Amino acid sequence: MSADDMLGRHTRCFVATRHSGSGTESSANEVVIKDAWSPAKHPPLEDPRDEIKLLRKIHDTFEQDTPDHIYPNMLVGSHVRLDQKDKSVIDTTDAIFNAAGVDRIDPPSDPGTTSAWKHQPLRAHRRIVMSP
Repeated sequence: MSADDMLGRHTRCFVATRHSGSGTESSANEVVIKDAWSPAKHPPLEDPRDEIKLLRKIHDTFEQDTPDHIYPNMLVGSHVRLDQKDKSVIDTTDAIFNAAGVDRIDPPSDPGTTSAWKHQPLRAHRRIVMSP
């Protein structure tokens, strides 16, 4: 399955170059940008399986005693936010449906049941920038 499929991981990763420095001295480092629409069974900020919180905990726990390249090194990570009607909201499938004036409905639990386009799981949009 690809990120374009309705079911699957809904994740894309991009390799990018991060430039830092000023004047005549500068350096460039490759980073990976992970853009994901992860399934959410809880509101995004309360999700106990939040990947961003987990990566921060791994870093804080193993930072000094672990060789490089064992765990992902998250440089920055956050839920994507949208500006809707003069307020900032976390980008979720609910936020998109609400902006369209439609209520999202959880998919039927019976796989044999016909579902409508409004039957979508709750997903939260997040981006994480990592370095090796």
